[in-house]
Amino acid sequence: MHIGYLLHRKEEVFFIHSSYYPPVAIVAEIAEISPAFQSQVYVVGEISTNEELVKNWILNDTIGFILKKGL
Repeated sequence: MHIGYLLHRKEEVFFIHSSYYPPVAIVAEIAEISPAFQSQVYVVGEISTNEELVKNWILNDTIGFILKKGL
């Protein structure tokens, strides 16, 4: 599993993530050609509309999740 953010700016979609490919850093890549954004399964959510998540993120609080079997 690899987690990142999608940024839609003008006509382009970027994948912002901690890359495990060189340069092994936080990168913003064009999602369509990002080697780390190639998968058979995608889970997408609107982070900006989840007030509790945004609050926890800003306050540097723990953000939990439940990983269901088979994922």
